[in-house]
Amino acid sequence: MFRKILSIVSCAGLGIALASCTPSTSAALITQIQQDAMAACSFLPTAETVTQLITAGNIQAQAGLGTGTTIANAICKAVAATPPVSSLKKATVPNINGIPINGIFVKQ
Repeated sequence: MFRKILSIVSCAGLGIALASCTPSTSAALITQIQQDAMAACSFLPTAETVTQLITAGNIQAQAGLGTGTTIANAICKAVAATPPVSSLKKATVPNINGIPINGIFVKQ
């Protein structure tokens, strides 16, 4: 009985430890990527978009991304490739590996 309880407690502790190992997104990294994108192409991606790109499963390997600058450059490439929308057509949202790139263009 004692061993069974010890086993359950050990597994629960391991589960908590593994859950705490998930990558976290720092506000500084998000801000840096947003600033890099604004400097590169005058586009300010939303914090949610940046977070999704950072935390997406294996996004760095899929899109060749690694640093904040390369993520910002990928965002700029995606928004530049999206054609302008006429008033009669439905908007196409740019994306990177299926993650929609939301944000606004900013005049500098």
